[in-house]
Amino acid sequence: MRHPTAIAACAVALASLGIAACGSSSPSTSSGGSSTKTPFTVLAIVASSGPLAAVTASEMQGMAEGAKYVNAHGGIDGHKVQVIVKNDNDDPTTAATILQSYLSGGSAPNVVYAGTTSTETYAMEPILTQAKVLSQQTATSDQTMDPAKFPYAFSLASSSADFGFELAHAIKARYPNVKKIGMLLGNDVTGSSNLHNELLALHQEGYSTVVKQYDPTNTVNMTPQLEALRAQNPQLLIAGGFGAPAGYILKGRAQIGWNVPLVGDASFSSNPLPSMASASELQGVSVLSTQNQVYVPLNKHSQAFQTLYKAVLPSSGTFAVPFLLYAFGWDDIMVAKAAATQAGSFTTAAMVHALENLKDPTAPDFLLGPYHYTASTHTAIADLNAAVLVSPYTKDGQSLPFGQTTG
Repeated sequence: MRHPTAIAACAVALASLGIAACGSSSPSTSSGGSSTKTPFTVLAIVASSGPLAAVTASEMQGMAEGAKYVNAHGGIDGHKVQVIVKNDNDDPTTAATILQSYLSGGSAPNVVYAGTTSTETYAMEPILTQAKVLSQQTATSDQTMDPAKFPYAFSLASSSADFGFELAHAIKARYPNVKKIGMLLGNDVTGSSNLHNELLALHQEGYSTVVKQYDPTNTVNMTPQLEALRAQNPQLLIAGGFGAPAGYILKGRAQIGWNVPLVGDASFSSNPLPSMASASELQGVSVLSTQNQVYVPLNKHSQAFQTLYKAVLPSSGTFAVPFLLYAFGWDDIMVAKAAATQAGSFTTAAMVHALENLKDPTAPDFLLGPYHYTASTHTAIADLNAAVLVSPYTKDGQSLPFGQTTG
């Protein structure tokens, strides 16, 4: 993207990923031996069960491989990276409870990966702020990524505002004759933030819009919203949704026989769409991406990319989810390492200052980015000109160019 216990779910879902067991306090080690230094601890509180389990598992596997890579190269100033994962079942109340319980145990983590979704992140941020703990996540909403309120929270992704302008820019380039756009997004933290910013960007480009929202936790039939939108004759449909709602939108669109182009926004594009919908349901569908996420052969990528790719490639030889998800987990470790190394310290204040002044925002070990943070911007600053619409289909986990179904 949900209620087994955190420890049981973590043990089952993550046993094969080489991640420390939930609640473990022992230092991680590399094949070269053990470390007597206190480990650099990354606590991930995420949705390891339920509809978002596959998304979370990919991010956590990328994180595990990132930690393994750093540990094999001496750790962070000799400290091994230890990743601890706890399952919040995509429940914000559970996420907050787990975090509070962990912090009450007397040993604060160096970094928290706060949630698979913005809803989880938002529930944890007041606690993290009070405890002065650094957090990194992929949350992008206006509510979560506000340095004035949450000065220790950073996102590996661009802001909702940037995504909105990227979306408008990419649509204008691909569909220059469209004037009226329908929009169908969730009414949760992520969806409402995305809707606000997408509307702002679209209206600045001169588009007229019609909007419907849905409840991501309860809506399984999207045909009423889609029928209402179709009745107002938009020339293109923007869809937003993370997890199961994306599939419901695609199936509903096909069910009512609506064939206007559908463009998935930043939340929609993180889904493994070909496994959620049939080829006929994906006709006319494209998703927002950036040029550096479009397919190129493996040997053209960086050594870091190739290392992660080879480590997480499924035995089937085919990725069920976008490789981007693994890359987010990997970069969480690499960005934390860059901050701690540049700061020469594991204190939150020192690492925050380093992140806001990264000397190398395009470091060779980063797979995404660049990570240009400032004191007033804690999201990865986007390059508007890099925004493109791409196929929902992938090759080697990478997006195929617009209109292609096979590579």
